[in-house]
Amino acid sequence: MKLTRLLVLVTCVLVVGYAAVHCGDDTSAGDCNPACTAPAVCIEGICQTSGADADAEVVVEADAEAEAAEEAEAEVVEEAEVVEEAEVMHDGDGMGTEGDHGDGGGDGGSRNTGSPCETSADCTGPSALCITDLTVPVIGVITFPNGYCTSDCTAAGGECGADGYCMDGSAFGAPRGCMKSCTEATADADCRTDEGYICTNFVIFPATFCAPPVSTGGG
Repeated sequence: MKLTRLLVLVTCVLVVGYAAVHCGDDTSAGDCNPACTAPAVCIEGICQTSGADADAEVVVEADAEAEAAEEAEAEVVEEAEVVEEAEVMHDGDGMGTEGDHGDGGGDGGSRNTGSPCETSADCTGPSALCITDLTVPVIGVITFPNGYCTSDCTAAGGECGADGYCMDGSAFGAPRGCMKSCTEATADADCRTDEGYICTNFVIFPATFCAPPVSTGGG
């Protein structure tokens, strides 16, 4: 009887020991398929991470989402600035014309200021325009025979180049744009004198440029 009890006791000890050893395998990475990668462990066939590791992953994902949102916002701002710049170039502050209100032509770089034209497509430079009639306060309406190529500029920007002058009449309520520079000595070479153009400053501007005389067009 004692021997039987002893055998039963030994058997129970062996069974409990075996169960304890193999229950620990539930937390190993090898019981999950596919196998878990650190720091995840396999619990009941599912790869799981500890609370701290899970929190770290949430923080990393949140940082990635925030960075993506910032990049998207930066792209939107950049696109808005490009659109705004394009609108400024066509906002009407540059040289106007009663003969042709085209969208402008040319390559946006080199300028053919003072050249004859029929439409703005014949002119080059930023916001290039072909002017045929120009209204200047005090002077009146000035007609440009066979058209005159001009383009947008700023008073002190130097965009018109060495052979151009930015006629800024904004202080007088007049438009602004590049005019072909000249002197009295070079007027025949620089200006289209055979079409009636002269080297003038319209009386009110500090530099001279090629343009029709004020009397042209009834001014």
